[in-house]
Amino acid sequence: MLRDKIPNSLKYVTFVSVEEMLGKNGLHAILNLGGLRKYRENYPANNENLEIPFDDFNKIIAAFIDIFGEHGAKSILYNSGHKAF
Repeated sequence: MLRDKIPNSLKYVTFVSVEEMLGKNGLHAILNLGGLRKYRENYPANNENLEIPFDDFNKIIAAFIDIFGEHGAKSILYNSGHKAF
């Protein structure tokens, strides 16, 4: 059974690691493309509360694929996932 929300920390670590790799402007471009402007200056808390809609996570993945293609997105997201776990 899939959850409809993900932990805040997963999104937080994704944002921080992407910002380290692509810079703040790169992260903002991805958030803008994904329709997630609400996170531009308002990262989720770094805790395990289930507050982030799973759909928001899907939108950021889709934005990465749109910008970098599947192969490029895979390496960036792999690095972000590695830091998260």
